[in-house]
Order: sequence, then C-alpha cells, then structure tokens
Amino acid sequence: MFLAYVMKYQKYRGQVTKLGAKYKVSRTFLYANVKLHEKIIAEQINRPFLRAAQKVSCHQKILLQRLVGNCSLEAIQTILEAEGSLYNSVGYISEFLRDTGRALGQTIQLPDNSVTYEVAFASDEIFGKTKTILITVEPISNAILRIEIVEHRGSIEWQNHWQGITNQGVTPNLLLKDEGIAMKAAHAVIMPEVPVQSDTFHAVSHRLGLWITRLEAAAFSLMLDLERKERFFYNAKTPATLQKRLDAYDKVEKKVQIAIDMYHNFTFLYHNLLQCFQAFDNKGQLKVYQTVLDDFQAALDLAKTLQHPAICKAIKTIESLTPSLFTFINQTQMCLKNLSQKLQNSTKQFLNKEQINAFCSAWQCRKNAIKAKKTTRRNIANIKETTILEKIKTTLTTDYQLIKDIIYNQLDQNLQSSAAVENINSILRPFLNSVKNQVTQEALNLFMFYHNHRIFKHGKRKGSSPMQIVSGQQHEHWLDLLLQKSAA
Repeated sequence: MFLAYVMKYQKYRGQVTKLGAKYKVSRTFLYANVKLHEKIIAEQINRPFLRAAQKVSCHQKILLQRLVGNCSLEAIQTILEAEGSLYNSVGYISEFLRDTGRALGQTIQLPDNSVTYEVAFASDEIFGKTKTILITVEPISNAILRIEIVEHRGSIEWQNHWQGITNQGVTPNLLLKDEGIAMKAAHAVIMPEVPVQSDTFHAVSHRLGLWITRLEAAAFSLMLDLERKERFFYNAKTPATLQKRLDAYDKVEKKVQIAIDMYHNFTFLYHNLLQCFQAFDNKGQLKVYQTVLDDFQAALDLAKTLQHPAICKAIKTIESLTPSLFTFINQTQMCLKNLSQKLQNSTKQFLNKEQINAFCSAWQCRKNAIKAKKTTRRNIANIKETTILEKIKTTLTTDYQLIKDIIYNQLDQNLQSSAAVENINSILRPFLNSVKNQVTQEALNLFMFYHNHRIFKHGKRKGSSPMQIVSGQQHEHWLDLLLQKSAA
C-alpha cells in the first residue's frame, strides 16, 4: 500500500521505473497495486451508503413478507439469512415492525384534516383467543376506520372507540351493528341522533335460517322410522303383534305429517321474512316503510302459531329489533332523492320513472346474485339483471353506462348488515394465525395501514384502495408510505 500511495500522490517523471528497480518488482505489479488501493478507498468511503441501501432493501422485504406473505418472524429470518442480509435477527425484525406500527396509530389518518368525512360505521368485535379487538369499518370502501385491542368490551370502550374516529374528522351518518348490549348503550350516550341499522343476517338469517335444515332433517328421520315400522308390520306373525305394530305405525305416521307440515309452513314464512328485506318490489318501486313492518310482523305472528319453542324464542328476540332492521328503507329513499340531482348534473339524458324503476329492479337482482349461496339462484338473478338492462338499453339514446354506474353506486348506499367486518375478519385471520395469536396493537396498526392503502385486484373496487375511495385522493404505494413512516 505504501508503493501505491507514493505512486498516486507523489508523482514525478520516471517514478515507476525507479520504484521497480529499488524494490525489485515489475511495473505491472505496481499499477495493479494502485488499482487495489483505489478500490479499498472507494469501499471505505461508500460503506455507510451501501449499508443504508441494504437496510432499506431489508425493510422492504420484511414488510412484504409480513403483510403480503403472512410470514412469521422465524420465516422472515430464514429468508433474509438465505439472501445474505446483514439485518436478519428475529430481534431486529421484531423491533422494526413494532416501531413502524407504533408510528402509524390505531385510527385512520385521512389526508385533509380540514374536511369532515361523513360515512357509515360498521362496528363489531373480533376475537383472537385471549384478545378482544374492537373494529369499525366503512362498508362502501371497506376501509378500516379504527382497530384496537381492549381488555373489556363494555360501553365505555365503545364510546372511546367511536370518539377516537370522530376526533380524526370522520363522522357517522349510519351505524351498522349487531344487537350487542354494550354497543347499544354506547350509541345512546355518544351519538343518539345517528340512525341504527341492525345486522339483518345476524338478526334473522343466523337465528332462523338453520331451522329449515333442522326441520327437514327431523322430517326425513321420522320418514325413515315410518319405513321401518311398515317393514316390521308386514313381518308380524300373530294378530296381536300385527295390531300392536299397526298402532305404532299410525302413531309415527301422524308425527311425520306434523313434521312435514312444520317444515313446509316454516320455510314459506321464512322466505316471506327474507322478502321483506328487499328494498324494491317486483316493479322496481321502493317499498313503504310501514307496509314492510306490517308484513314482517304478520309473518312473525304466523311463525309463532307453529308453536315450536326454540323458534318462538328466536322470534321474541327478533321482534325487539324490528324497527331498526328496516332503517335501510328510509336510507334508500334518501338515496333516490339524491339520485335525480346527480343524474341531472352528469348527463343530458332524461330518465322517466319507469326507467329508474327498471334500473332499481336490475340493481336488486345483482344484489341477490351476490348474496346467493347456490349457483342456480345466482345464475337466475344474473339472467334477470341482464334481461332488464338489455331492455333499458334500447330505450336510452346515450350515456347508458354512465347512468347505470351512477344509479348502482347511489343504491349501493343501501346498507343492511355489518358484513364488511366479517370480510375484514376473514382477511385478518391468517395474519393472526401467523403471529400465533400473540397479537399486539402495533401489529394491528400495520395491518390496518396495509389494508387501507393496498389496491384492490378484483371486484367493483378494482384499481382503487380503500383510502382512495374514502378520501377521493390518490396516494403513493403502501410500501413506499410505510418506509417513509419507519424512517421518520
């Protein structure tokens, strides 16, 4: 290195020849020594920059593997070790994730603090073994507004939860929830003026839907028993045995008829109850709130005449929720009022009442197709929607797609359940499994930020993120945003 230093910084004519003769080395060796010296100096100067670049790359991989791949800390360590990363210890990975999550907070941070965002709140609890998680979602965009771990799920916790959201400039125009006592009490204290839409699935379908299968199974079981009784009857050897088995057969036959009648009557009434949750009738006209309440109560009263103890008990609970089950009728009425103004501002095409009703009917078919569990029902609903839309298209001269999008988007404000929370739960569950249910608030903050800023790949929200839909503003890629947060 001494020779390289002399040659580089103490140059004079004939230096290389004299140094070669003095130290008995070749000119090639001396020039190679100079290049080696330059390389070592460059590495020493650039080492901090190289380490910083490697750290950023490592952080990117940690976030991708944790949030997208749902990898455990041990799995992330193994991957980083295989790639030769210097920052591959479990402790470093854990500390980085914890610090990043802590910098995010547990409530959504909207870009414009001066604007008040008015949205629907869909709230529920999620359980991760010993952890209770309160969560509120905006159902139109599927954005998580707040997610937090609490020790108890009482009224005070829910009040603090909702207050934390409103402090960020997000106010509710509708609250979707189940019939939890704590949420009901908190709502009465903190936002009594906000209308409540009880979750129609948990209130009715979850309570009564399973009885169709149970009653059908009970009827089939009795029919099999009747078949056995008939076989025993024909195998009787004496008149006394014959009469005894005939009486047993008649007894079971009466039970079979009762069970079949119970099944058919309940199925008919149950589907009538579900029909009440259709916002529009067969002509696409919005149903009248009081008429729907009367029809729903009549179906419940008839179901009580079946005198099935368990069903009657469920009906008693449903009756206590009845008024809040149909808030969506009034919400849909408001949507239709706003619809005329939006159409007037967006298109020159005039729509008469029949055309609007037809679009409403088509929208309801699409809604039914989405909710249908059986392929046959889904296909029938899709065919009905397509048929109606094709007929409407022939009556419009221009702007068909624009009008359809405006009407569908407006009617999508018709919310009947807190299914958005269940959707988040299904996405969050693999993440909870990856941390072996040792979930922390920082981890939930990371999950919320990733979910709110990731771009939807499929569905009607394709190409947008929840944050873009809520705020109406574009943002950077979620990974770049997280790296900025972690570096701050």
